[in-house]
Amino acid sequence: MEMAAVGGFLLATFGVLCGFLVRQLVGRLRSLFGGLAAEGVCVRRYSSEGSEGNTYWHHVYGFTTADGRYVKTRC
Repeated sequence: MEMAAVGGFLLATFGVLCGFLVRQLVGRLRSLFGGLAAEGVCVRRYSSEGSEGNTYWHHVYGFTTADGRYVKTRC
């Protein structure tokens, strides 16, 4: 009886995790294939150093939205 409860708990946990991942994937696919395209320009590039001494490059892109607002975003 105890093994059935543990198995049921693991199965339920796995199901919730799969549901979460599928929801994330669907959201990303919608934005990739159904979103609007905007041409951006790299307005800034900077580096940061990780805890192990690695250098990470960060880019800031600027673009104009469909309603005329100028937006900067870090990628």
